[in-house]
Formats: sequence, C-alpha cells, structure tokens
Amino acid sequence: MNLADRLKPRTMIYAAVLVLTALALLLSSLMAVHTYRGYQTTKLARMAVDSGLLVQTANYYYAIERGFTAASLAAPGEDTTPSGDALDELRRLADESMEEARGLAEALLAESSLYPLLRHTLQQYAQARQTLLRARETADSAPPVDEERLSPNEWIEIASRHIRHAAGVRNTISAYITSVPVDLRSHWALDSWIAEMGENAGRERAVLAMYIARSQPIEPVTRALLTHYRRVVDTHLGQITILLEDQTLDPRLRECLQGIVTNFGTQFQTVRDEIYRGATVGRYTMSAASWLNLSTAAINSMVETSRVVGETIREQLATEIGHYRFRLALALLAVCAALLLATLGMLGAASGAHRLEAARENAERHLHEAAREAAARHQAESALRNLVEKNPVGTLVVNEARQVLFANASALEMLGSKLVELQANPPKLPLLVGVRTEYSIQRPGRSGGIAELTVADTEWEDQHAYLIMLRDVTDAKLAELALQHVRRHDPLTGLPNHTLFMDRLEQALIRARRFTQALRIVVIDIDRFRFINETLGHAIGDRLLRASAE
Repeated sequence: MNLADRLKPRTMIYAAVLVLTALALLLSSLMAVHTYRGYQTTKLARMAVDSGLLVQTANYYYAIERGFTAASLAAPGEDTTPSGDALDELRRLADESMEEARGLAEALLAESSLYPLLRHTLQQYAQARQTLLRARETADSAPPVDEERLSPNEWIEIASRHIRHAAGVRNTISAYITSVPVDLRSHWALDSWIAEMGENAGRERAVLAMYIARSQPIEPVTRALLTHYRRVVDTHLGQITILLEDQTLDPRLRECLQGIVTNFGTQFQTVRDEIYRGATVGRYTMSAASWLNLSTAAINSMVETSRVVGETIREQLATEIGHYRFRLALALLAVCAALLLATLGMLGAASGAHRLEAARENAERHLHEAAREAAARHQAESALRNLVEKNPVGTLVVNEARQVLFANASALEMLGSKLVELQANPPKLPLLVGVRTEYSIQRPGRSGGIAELTVADTEWEDQHAYLIMLRDVTDAKLAELALQHVRRHDPLTGLPNHTLFMDRLEQALIRARRFTQALRIVVIDIDRFRFINETLGHAIGDRLLRASAE
C-alpha cells in the first residue's frame, strides 16, 4: 500500500497544506533575506557615491590651489594669486570636502569586503596629506634665502601626488557602486573621465602658470608632458561634444556639459595656443594671473557637472531604496502568513510518513540549491580568472620552493618567457613580503624596462604561496630622471645650475671639515661679456656661453 492509501483524507489535506506552507515560507524567507541584502548594499552604495563625489569636488579645488601656489612660488613678487582670504577659503572648501569624504569611507570599512585595500588606500592618502600640509606651510612662509623656498616643480609634484592618492580612495570605493542592481556605471564613468580631464587640465594650468610667471621658455621634456595633458583634455572635450548629440540626455546634465564646452571653447583654445607659441622664447601675451583666472572658470564648470551627476545617481539610488523597502515589507508579510499556515498544517500533520516525505522534498531542494551555488561559484571563478589573465599588471603565483604555479599574459611578456619555460627554470624574483622592489623586465619592440615588484602572502590549492605583482614603471622613471636633470642643470649650457653647485659645495665643505683638508673654489668669468651682449646681441652671447661650456 502506497503512502496516499495509508494516510487518512483529512491528514492528507493537512500534509498538503504543510508542504505548500513550507515552500511559501522558504521562498518568503529567501526573498526577505535577498531584499534586505540588496537594501543594505544600496545604502552602502549611496554612502560610497557621496564619498566619491566629495573626493571629486575636493580634487577640483586642490587643482585650482595647485596652479595659484605654483605661480606664486615661481614669481614671489608678482600678483598671481587671489587674496589671502580667498586662498584660505579655497583650501577650507577642499579640506572640508575631503575630510567628509574620508569620514564616509571610514564608515564603509565596518561593512566592507574590501577592508584591507580600502584601509591601505586611506593610510596612503593620510601620508600624502601630511606632506601637502608641510608644503603649504613652506610655500606660505617668506624665508630670506631663496634656496630655502619650496620650488614650483616640487610643489606641483607634491600637490599632484596628494590629488592622485585622493583619487585612489574614490577608485577603491567604486566597487560598492558597481555592486548594486541599478545600472550606475554610465553616470559614474562619465564622472570618472571628467575627473581625468580635470586633473590633466589642472596639471597643464599649473605648469603653464609657473613658466608664464617666470617668463621662461618651456623645455622639450616639459613640453612633451604638456602635450600629453592637452591631448587628454581635447580628447575628452570631443567625447563631451559627441555626448551632447544624444537627445535622451538629462537636461540638467546637458546644461552642465554645455558649460564645460563653452569654458573650454574658442576663447580658451585661442589663449592657450598663444601661450604655447610664446613658450618657445619665453614671451607670453598674458599674465599668469589672467591665465589662472581663465582656466579656473573652466575647472569650476567641471565641479558643477560632478554635482549634477551626483544628484542623478542619488535620485536613482533613492528610488531603488524605496523599492527595496516596499519589497521587504511584502516579504515580511509573506513570512508571517506562511508561519500562520505552517502552524495550522503542523497541528494536523501527525503522520510519520508525511514527515518523511517532507524531509525528502527538503533534501531535494537543498541539492538543487547546492548545484546552483556550485555553478554560480564556477562562473565567478572563471570570470575572476579571465580578469586576472587580461590585467596589464603582471601577476605570478609561486610556492615556497619558487616554482611558478600561475602567470598571466602580462607577466609572461615582461619576463620574456612562456609558462612552460618559467616552470622549468623559475626566475630569481625577490620574495620580500610587503617590500616594494625594482626588477628589470622586457618590453617587446622596445628596450628593456623597470617594473615595480610587490609580494604578498596567499594560498594556492590549500598551500601557502606568494602573490607577485609586476607593474611597468619605466616611463615614470624616465620622466622623473628628466625632471631631476631640468631642476639641477642650466637649460642654455647644460651645466650644473646654482642649486646643484650649492649642494656639491655643501658636501665638499663637510668632507673638508671631516678630514681637515683645504678647499678651493675656482671662479671662471668671461671678460667684457656684457659688451658682447650689447654690441653683437644676446644670440651671440648665448652661443659664446655654450661654446665656453663645451
């Protein structure tokens, strides 16, 4: 006799009610948990959006400050900056926005799956922040000796590093924004490349202001950097122009983007072209203050665009949070109703056979869920592996015996080997956990280069291993060496300038005192050099200086 024949009719009804109620309760609970998680994720995304937009706004203000201070350091006696109160207000706005953004980022740490990365990013920013504050204090002071002042190039580098680390905080918390079910990527991407456009425009603004204030020609290395900044700005400006052709674009956003196009329009392009034409000989048609004011208006238009993008994202998130609250209320009501029906079903379900059948159905559901979770986990692992394979940063995993367990395409390209070759002859990479080192790499089609190598502990197939990251820093190293040469050598003769002379003189004096030795300084002068300049012209004088240097 089968189960249906053994159960009484009334018991069968109660058993059916119990089974249906259990399914309803399970589905309602899953829906409630899923809805609550989505609600929490969306709330975190809103905090991340607020923090990221505050960072963005602060970086715009820091970029404006960078240009004014660079011009002031380049020409201390010139009126290139706004009044002290106006500059203090600009700094206050930037600092308050950044501190509020840091507070939101700290609040995200309690719920963050990216805790180590976000904490590390905030620590790096804090260090860059202290360096900026010290640089501000030095720039605002007026020491009697020029050598004690902060140079404009040093200030620009410190301010740019601070902006870069602040942007790193924004990039880290972007993971929260892309995890919500609402598609925010288009607006967030728009804000990101406007930020990139603003940073490049700010760098170009600061460097040009420095040279205009000094009335100096721009060296080839610096001109190459400025050309890169300008190309990025012009490229993004063209993308904005294309975006404005979209008839479905939000009217508020269209107005802000049109403002960017207007501020970077014909007048701005004409003035900038005139500056570059004069940069060859160091003769500029406008003052540093005029250039800074014109470019400040252009950057301010980006601030307004970021604000409108932020409002749009917040509106979408607020709508999604409202939907989650409604669905959560329905899920809780369904859970309560299911619990009531389950109570009624359990009063009548006394049969052991019915409990066995319910247990079997429950086991089948768990098997189905386990299979679905296994498939989802496999899909996630495949996606992660594909992401690592296509990452431009070289990634390797080696065991404690230095045997290569994994290497992506970028790592194989940098090391100039195939995976089989690396596994047969492991490279002698330094396994210093937490220490940044440099490592020589290959670059196809070009000469060798330098990579920044970092090592971290990890696990691979339940065994301890090392995760090695190789980031190509060759171009950055070359640019840094070129800038150091420009700061320490005369642009006309190529000889060491006053800064390098004073540094070497100080070292010689220390060495002479230590070994009780005499020190002589030989001064070489050109007789009647002023007469040559006045009679034959400065061009002949420059040629005479270069010939003397050779």
